[in-house]
Amino acid sequence: VRKKRVFVKPEKQEKIEELLNELMDEELQKMLDELMDLMKENNKEATQEELDKLEENAEEIKNKLDRSLEMLKRMQVDEKLNDIEKLFGRT
Repeated sequence: VRKKRVFVKPEKQEKIEELLNELMDEELQKMLDELMDLMKENNKEATQEELDKLEENAEEIKNKLDRSLEMLKRMQVDEKLNDIEKLFGRT
């Protein structure tokens, strides 16, 4: 059973790549290293298994980033509302 591939818009991908660099933990780095080793060995089955693991991990990270972006957007709206309230003296 093939899993649905996840596609991301270019501007969102840039943000994700920046955050991924910050989020790169030892487990993810280890998975990437294992994937590279398997690709060098030309072990197709094991390489596919590692790719599937990475894809699942990427999906989890994407979901976390989506939630974080939404939370930041809400915080920006709240901040703007607070500024408007201060402007009209409702603090």
